[in-house]
Amino acid sequence: MKLSDYYKEMRNKYGFDEGETPEGIEKIRKLIVKKVNIELRKSKNFKNLHLAAFDRSGLHNWCLIEFWDGNDRLNEPTPDMKSTVLQILLDLDQEYQIVEKVVARPIRIQYEDRELI
Repeated sequence: MKLSDYYKEMRNKYGFDEGETPEGIEKIRKLIVKKVNIELRKSKNFKNLHLAAFDRSGLHNWCLIEFWDGNDRLNEPTPDMKSTVLQILLDLDQEYQIVEKVVARPIRIQYEDRELI
């Protein structure tokens, strides 16, 4: 899966087959939030917009990513916000490769043959 795919799964409680999150998903979420927020701070239109990790309680997917505008959580980001974040992620897909070695082992993120997380 690509970073953009993981991001899409983390946007609602029904992602990852309603909670079947892969091992090591926290590391991938942390990378997504960090890298997207760095790029958003560079943008002219969305300097206050940022992503935040959210651990949801309940029976479904717990590993979520939320949109925030300054100190306000956004229930529904605008289409421009969504497309900007998705474009950032598509660019990051070219830079990062998610490697799933064995199902029983944690996911590793590699960049230029170096393990980042």
